[in-house]
Amino acid sequence: MIQQSFSLELVIIYLALAIVGIGYNALVAIWERKHYIEGYTALAVAIGVSLTLAPFWFLPAVPIWKVYLAFVSTGTPMIIGSIVRHVAARSDGQKDLRNV
Repeated sequence: MIQQSFSLELVIIYLALAIVGIGYNALVAIWERKHYIEGYTALAVAIGVSLTLAPFWFLPAVPIWKVYLAFVSTGTPMIIGSIVRHVAARSDGQKDLRNV
């Protein structure tokens, strides 16, 4: 018997994880701005990984590609946010250098 490999349940999980990723990215941005996580990047990553894997505690064993998609869902907002914050900080630094 052929089973459906992609379910509505997983689509909902991935969408929820993307929302969590967006929210966690915003929280990390605040932590970075206030220098709360300076030197604690590994802790921020561990929290993010825990959030990503949490839904899979409630599902039967799933193929690794489904877990990989979960990391894509939560990681993409973090990657984009990190790049945007870095570019903004670098731009601010270059403005400061020009004003000297």
